[in-house]
Amino acid sequence: MRNNRRKHRAALNRGLLALIVAALAASGTAQAQSAVASITKAPIVADGTVRERASDFVINLNVSADPSEPGVSLVVGDELRITLPDDFVFDEDALEEFPVCSIGKPCPSTLIADACVPGTLACSTVVLLQGYPQSTIVPDVSRDGNTLVLTPRAAIGPVVKNIHLITKAIVNPGPGKYSVLVRHADSGGNVLWQGSGKVSIIPRIRPSLNITSVFASLVGGGPPFANTIHQTVVSGPTEFPWNFLVWDDNGEPYGDIELLLVTEAHYLLRRKGRTIGHAGIDAPAGATGFSIHNTLDVTLPGTPVIGLGPGGTPPPPVQRYEVQFDAGLAPVPGRYTTTLRLNDGNQVAMVVDVVE
Repeated sequence: MRNNRRKHRAALNRGLLALIVAALAASGTAQAQSAVASITKAPIVADGTVRERASDFVINLNVSADPSEPGVSLVVGDELRITLPDDFVFDEDALEEFPVCSIGKPCPSTLIADACVPGTLACSTVVLLQGYPQSTIVPDVSRDGNTLVLTPRAAIGPVVKNIHLITKAIVNPGPGKYSVLVRHADSGGNVLWQGSGKVSIIPRIRPSLNITSVFASLVGGGPPFANTIHQTVVSGPTEFPWNFLVWDDNGEPYGDIELLLVTEAHYLLRRKGRTIGHAGIDAPAGATGFSIHNTLDVTLPGTPVIGLGPGGTPPPPVQRYEVQFDAGLAPVPGRYTTTLRLNDGNQVAMVVDVVE
């Protein structure tokens, strides 16, 4: 009997030890992955996460997108290493046209004498973002096998919140979820943090509505790439309207979209008599008088920022869709979050804080 009890207790201890080891392993995995919050299609293309298309996606670090909250900092000598799974193909022929280069530094290719010039962008590269689209910090970029290596040109931060891979010569694999590893090391090779996130490669293009700040400087003389995602007002309209790049499920400009008021906090996105999406406003309790309305819907002959395509083709056309938020004459102070969603597509949330 005593031997049976000992055996039973030993078995329980082994089981408990196994549970502790498993819990510690799971905790370590969670901590390793916590550095990356998500990976999403880049807002400047329709097909950045579509199978057998050029990879173009944004790694969102696990920090707040609110501009008042800090991001990640880097110093000279640091490295950010972004490792893609072997399933992603570094197309050697495409690399002759779109070599891995650093923006603003000499980059000859078979397509153009200097391939990594802003505006003409005909290279495979990576930029750091400060928590809102197109507000970039340009690092030096090189390749080490299937790893893209980023080194800062000067001390940065703490403002880095996203990493945008514009990899015109890297081809997405088949549909599925793939782990992308991000590692931050200092000049001595010591790992400061690392984490992985899943990028979902989809079988076909889906409708997408993508916030962009590239037009902010054209409205009211604002600064280039002003933050339109987080804005503050006392009353009335926000300083900057929201500008979106919109594609349909064929990657064509998605125009003629109307906002149809259902209730003060709910709108339908309508096109040619059909509901293609929704917009909802989450407002503070007791708030009234707020609204959104469409102020521009125009087809652009070329998508901003994206640069040249294979063989030197110009950027594809896209729809520019502009929406103005108005808090009303006497708004209740607090946060107003407007979420716009396309059916069978994506959604994007815009934040306006009303202050006293």
